[in-house]
Amino acid sequence: MVQYDLGTGNLAPTFDTSEFSDVELTATLSQYKASRSSYWENIGVGGSFTAAPLIHRNTVYVGCHDKNFYALTMDGKEKWRFGANANFSWQASTDGDTIYVGCYDHNLYAFDAATGTLKWKFATNDIVIAAPSFHEDRAYFGSGDSNIYCVDCTNGKELWRFHTNGVAFSVTVKDNCVYSGYGDGVFYCLDLDGHEVWRFKTSYGRVMAYPPAFMDDLVFISSDDRNVYALDKTTGTVRWKFSALDTTYTPHYFDGRIFIGSRDFNFYCLDAKTGKQQWKFKTNHFSLDILPGPDITYGASWDTNLYALATATGTLLWKFQTDGFVGFLAKADDKVFFGSWDGNVYCLDKDGHLLWKFRSTMSSPSTIAPPETGFMKSVEVVVHQEEDTPEIDRYKERFAEEGGGSTVYTFKTQYTRKGRYATK
Repeated sequence: MVQYDLGTGNLAPTFDTSEFSDVELTATLSQYKASRSSYWENIGVGGSFTAAPLIHRNTVYVGCHDKNFYALTMDGKEKWRFGANANFSWQASTDGDTIYVGCYDHNLYAFDAATGTLKWKFATNDIVIAAPSFHEDRAYFGSGDSNIYCVDCTNGKELWRFHTNGVAFSVTVKDNCVYSGYGDGVFYCLDLDGHEVWRFKTSYGRVMAYPPAFMDDLVFISSDDRNVYALDKTTGTVRWKFSALDTTYTPHYFDGRIFIGSRDFNFYCLDAKTGKQQWKFKTNHFSLDILPGPDITYGASWDTNLYALATATGTLLWKFQTDGFVGFLAKADDKVFFGSWDGNVYCLDKDGHLLWKFRSTMSSPSTIAPPETGFMKSVEVVVHQEEDTPEIDRYKERFAEEGGGSTVYTFKTQYTRKGRYATK
């Protein structure tokens, strides 16, 4: 039973609203979209997968919001798992024999890749979302406590930290420089000992570079300010920028092109030298992640679909629908791996055929806390379906009787017979 605090007396519905969990989640995301704020730190415990799987030594490593980190065989069978006290939301990383992953319990964990035995953990003062990048025997990562950390890979001892003015997320080491940016809207370039080399400030909002992309002397980042930037790696000056219609997500480089997704529901392909748009492809929700390749470019959307697009033209080759938002992507051996909000990890072949899926330990998907206390106070739930059923009629009547037509969300939806909700 969903509880509402609307501050308006008895207007909230008192019947079981579990049938409407999808519209609740989508309405919450619409609030984040309108406020241009981050929902990632507010994902609750549940069975959903958002992390890109890590494929390493014939093993699929993936964390889940059910508070477990899993190691799977290449055919989807569990090898081992590690249970923590909070969510795992992001891709793990490895330096060979050790797997590293951040957790919402404020720790960075280091496991033996073969057995899952915990080697060490390092505690910060807030959530650790992204796993580290490496240089020699050092691991570099960020935390919600606003610090970029460098620790010794052998024992987890801190070597240095660099303080920013917002949540520190992904950290990337490239050509003896440490790059990071997120919560304070600043993209930092540090040396390997944590001294600032240069910084670049976006117009507003977060830096979306987890990780940034690189080509020759350029580093590419995206931002809440709707722009994709090509920066000089040495000085941080802008070479070009491309403007989308909303927040742009992590850039990916392939064969002279930059590929991005956006909250404006589009995937974009840009010329890496000039920023000129080569093609775009429209989905029906946030276009979260894009993974380019020689012939096929995969796109993950929160409209519940994985898209396979022709890399050269952006033409749709096929799509695969799950029962939830599609998370971040990985590929290996002509296969694509990804998790979904529906609580499954999927493995498909290059033609879109399901090879296997793995289910988390929790049947209920994760929730996302709204960006402000309480929900908006108006909604129009428009029911469209091919044939009426008594069950749907019952929910329509109860919503109308108890004020549901105007008091729950500021969001319009369509109810389908399978229980999915889609934005108009």
